[in-house]
Amino acid sequence: MLGDSLAHPHPRDGEETTWLDAFTYKMSHPSEADEKFFAQRQLLGRGVGLDAGGNLVYAKHGTAD
Repeated sequence: MLGDSLAHPHPRDGEETTWLDAFTYKMSHPSEADEKFFAQRQLLGRGVGLDAGGNLVYAKHGTAD
């Protein structure tokens, strides 16, 4: 079992699915620090993500929550 570590680059046989499930869950649930980081970027008008075409999306003034 991988425990709390998601850093292992080569999971052993039988652990890959468990590792992938844990990694996918972690990446789909932003931490409080992630939320703060991206809110600050939005306030500064820096790129905040990608659109459906893979182009950098910028924040519009005054859209931060």
